Amino acid sequence: MNQFLAVWRNLWRSFALFYDEFILSLGLSILQSLAMLTVVLAPPVSAGLNNVANRMAHEQRVSFADFWDGMRQHFWRSYLVLGSWAVLMAVLLFNVQFYFLYTQNVIRYVSFLWFSLALIWLSILPYLLPLMLETEPPALLTIYRNALILAFSLPLYTFFLLIQLLLLAILVRYLFFVFFLFAPAVVALMGNLGVRYLIEQTLAGGKSA
Repeated sequence: MNQFLAVWRNLWRSFALFYDEFILSLGLSILQSLAMLTVVLAPPVSAGLNNVANRMAHEQRVSFADFWDGMRQHFWRSYLVLGSWAVLMAVLLFNVQFYFLYTQNVIRYVSFLWFSLALIWLSILPYLLPLMLETEPPALLTIYRNALILAFSLPLYTFFLLIQLLLLAILVRYLFFVFFLFAPAVVALMGNLGVRYLIEQTLAGGKSA
């Protein structure tokens, strides 16, 4: 129950922080949306946005300069982190499709194993860029290891976070302007608030929310 309340509380905080820095958050959301349309510019812009969101999650003052700092400092690392995640996700989904469509009998059930692995891999995505900013040194394997540890330290939090992201994706599907104006910054805030919460709870033994 504590994890359920915490994830919805952090969703509310994400919208509250967005409102507190409305002009900056709105501008960065639009910039991130445009970068995602180009695909190639999305990782470094995401790094800059998450740098701002990370500072907001830690209740620090933010400005557009923090976006440029995050984008410049993590330019190539953002490609490495998100690119490697996308490649492995593609491999997992290929195996899901292959074993489900092109095999028979008992072997077909192997697709459910690959599907489970794909869900696990998906569950760490909201934490990757926040952890890239929190991890010293930000080595790729360390980021992945920490993301998996956090995702499974309080699995209900991660599960409900994925439910929230699914609901947001459905909202974007029918109200596309949400994608441009709000979703990128809110999602970045959700991820960074989530990482902060999970780190605090992991260090505290996960005894309270």
